[in-house]
Amino acid sequence: ESTQIGTIFLDASLSIRKFTPAIKEHFSFLNSDVGRPISHFTGNIGKSNLVERCKRVLNTGKHLEKTVVSKSGNHYLRRLSPYVDSNQKVSGVVITFIDIELLQKSKEKLQASEKRYRSFYEEDPMMHISVDPKNSQIIQCNKMAVKQLEYDSKEELIGRPIFDLYSEDSQLEAIKSNKHFQTEGKLVNLEQKLLTKKGQSLPVILNAIAEKDEYDEILTIRYTYADISALKIAEEKLQEQKADLERVNRDLEQFVSICSHDLQEPLSTIKFGSDVLGKIYSQKLDDKGKNYVNYIEDASSRLSNQIKALLEHSRIGRNGKRKMVDTKELVEVVKFDLGKSIKDTGARVHCGELPKVMGYEVELRLLFQNLISNAIKYTPEDRTPEVRISAYREADYWVFSIVDNGVGISKEDQLNIFTIFNRVEKDSKKDGTGVGLAHVEKIVHLHEGTMWVDSQIGVGSSFYFKLKAV
Repeated sequence: ESTQIGTIFLDASLSIRKFTPAIKEHFSFLNSDVGRPISHFTGNIGKSNLVERCKRVLNTGKHLEKTVVSKSGNHYLRRLSPYVDSNQKVSGVVITFIDIELLQKSKEKLQASEKRYRSFYEEDPMMHISVDPKNSQIIQCNKMAVKQLEYDSKEELIGRPIFDLYSEDSQLEAIKSNKHFQTEGKLVNLEQKLLTKKGQSLPVILNAIAEKDEYDEILTIRYTYADISALKIAEEKLQEQKADLERVNRDLEQFVSICSHDLQEPLSTIKFGSDVLGKIYSQKLDDKGKNYVNYIEDASSRLSNQIKALLEHSRIGRNGKRKMVDTKELVEVVKFDLGKSIKDTGARVHCGELPKVMGYEVELRLLFQNLISNAIKYTPEDRTPEVRISAYREADYWVFSIVDNGVGISKEDQLNIFTIFNRVEKDSKKDGTGVGLAHVEKIVHLHEGTMWVDSQIGVGSSFYFKLKAV
């Protein structure tokens, strides 16, 4: 009476001998129903062929099992067992209904999980190939593997050794990676080359994992390949562009070398000649002739300075290593270097809190020196130069600003302000080569930053640049 399993005991004529209370979940029995044939009753579940199955158990003495579903949707295992008496004869049948709902739900979850895995494996845009760990033969693959390797069907791949998919040059590397897998149990991001059916090389990135059973035994090895053909093509193009750029840079360096050395000699001759004309033959020259000599001297001096500035520009970032630079200390050093200019003009240079950055110390010093000296130089004579230097954090960068109260730069001139040899005040008597701001921009780019300017005529300029934060 205490059992929770619904049970019916039938005699040899398939009449009810007795039943457990739990059978009410399946049959609406009363105590007075004992002795009646089972065929007289309609149960909630498992009615079809029940009598015929009971007869088969009586005749064969073998168990019969079947999964049935109740009207409420629960799953039960209906088991028909022979009832053996003390004389070892089959004298009846025992019907039991065992609740397997939890087992059924677990089974359905497992089936759903396996279906999702098969769907992922089959539909994934990566190539998946499963290999027998004992003989390295392919036992399964997905559609993408068939397509990328240019085979007609899976059957052409299944059964082949995985090493057949590698070229002769790559097979040794594949064997080495297999040994590594045996040691580590996985392969991560290995670059290899596969062979298509047509013999074409296919560059891939390989990852591999072991699929194990409940006893931690390896069932299969799943190789996942990512086609990197497009990446390789782009890489080759970048290499070509890099080679072109290096060639252009070498040509530029050669050109700068010619400018700085070969052109200096004839330029020195021109300067020497103008000096001789100006000193020895000055008494024989009229005012117009003297002016021409002065023009030659001024032009040759400017050209000499520009050649030197061009050489300096080409050398920016060529030597030296990055290190931690305290920009606050650097600005103080620049202020000391510009001491005479600051004193002569009465300039006031205000410096807020500045960060430490990873960079090229010499180049950063040149950057601040050019910007501060320009701010002082291009301030009207009737105005005391004011220069304010500050910095603030913006994501992964420090944004520096150098603000002055100088003459300002027009919108039109701002477009070319960082172009080499460009000078805003072309008629200005201020000394300059037009290279300083080009130096500054190149130094900022050397530090993977950006630079811009905001200015208003007659009010002043604000130069901004970003440097990567540590």
